[in-house]
Amino acid sequence: MISPGEIKQKATRKYTAFLKASLLGESLFPLRIPAKMAASSTPWSSLRLWMSQLMAEEKAQKGFGYTVVLGEPMRTRSHGMQSLPEQIVIESEKDFLRLIGKEKEVENFLQNAAFIRQKMPALENWLQENPAWLIKCEEHWADLLKVCDYFLENPQPQLYMRELPIAVHSKFIEQHTDILRRLLDELLPEAHIAADESRFESRFGIRKAPLRVRFRILDAELSAQLGYPGDDISLSLEDFARLPFFQKNIIISENLIPFLTLPPRKNTIGIFGEGNAVSALKAPWLASCAIIYWGDLDQQGFRFLSNFRSSYPQTQSIFMDLPSFHQYEAFAVTGTLDESKDPEQLTAAEKEAYDYVKTHNLRLEQENINHFEVVEEMRGCGDERMKD
Repeated sequence: MISPGEIKQKATRKYTAFLKASLLGESLFPLRIPAKMAASSTPWSSLRLWMSQLMAEEKAQKGFGYTVVLGEPMRTRSHGMQSLPEQIVIESEKDFLRLIGKEKEVENFLQNAAFIRQKMPALENWLQENPAWLIKCEEHWADLLKVCDYFLENPQPQLYMRELPIAVHSKFIEQHTDILRRLLDELLPEAHIAADESRFESRFGIRKAPLRVRFRILDAELSAQLGYPGDDISLSLEDFARLPFFQKNIIISENLIPFLTLPPRKNTIGIFGEGNAVSALKAPWLASCAIIYWGDLDQQGFRFLSNFRSSYPQTQSIFMDLPSFHQYEAFAVTGTLDESKDPEQLTAAEKEAYDYVKTHNLRLEQENINHFEVVEEMRGCGDERMKD
């Protein structure tokens, strides 16, 4: 038997349909709420309690909400002829909105819909299909349409986001790319959308800051030969690709602190992988190098390794196996589940560790590996994986 709380829940599920109907000038009222009513065989004590609770919350008592419609008198098993609730009806929009607590929200919704229709009538079909976005962005429609106006007049502007001459605060576009992409996809001609690009900037012709590669020269003699003033350097990807680093040892660290604490080693360059940014790392001389990858023991760390190895198959890993995980398992924390396809470019030992952390949803960050063990592994005198 339906309760007042269940009536409100069922009414709330009609909210999106109500919003769409409002945009179309249609009405859902009177709205009948599907309900499981009582059978005549129900014990009278249960019927009386249910009816009392149902009637106490109806419109006749509270001044708004649902109305209980009684059926024709029917014979109950032990209490003769009784009229039992047959339907639950919400008679008007006012009753509906007050029942589900959406009066003010709908007032704002209708104001925003009128504003958008006036300023950007081309969004009419989009409005009718996406009423929830009017509410989700209810405080921002004036600024959102300013951005849309700019791109309609200046498609593919080729400016940095902060350079765009739009009267919104400096981070507004960055904070609202999700809704702006939907709006611009609706408004702009196909010729002004890079449809194969998923990133907002690339899709709509906004300049991106060039990718930079941060690296350390772990060999002081090599650094002196190259004439670099320091051992911690950041270059654009294009400049990095032109470096004369053929036949070098490369150690890639996923995270910053392990990168900064890589120990000295002859003929060796340390690179900050910066998570999945490492997958964009491309340089012709890397193919001639011995490459070691060291990342977190979690699903993402193994995915980053696999992505990079697909370009540089000679890449080997350290501390990314099950014995290493078990050695430091006390420091493991809950991971981030990744339901995408399992990485393919893993060795048998790496795959074993990947399966373990995925099954148990665990993460062991590389910072938890003992630094002295890292030093011994990376100095690796006679280590065949590295070039002397």
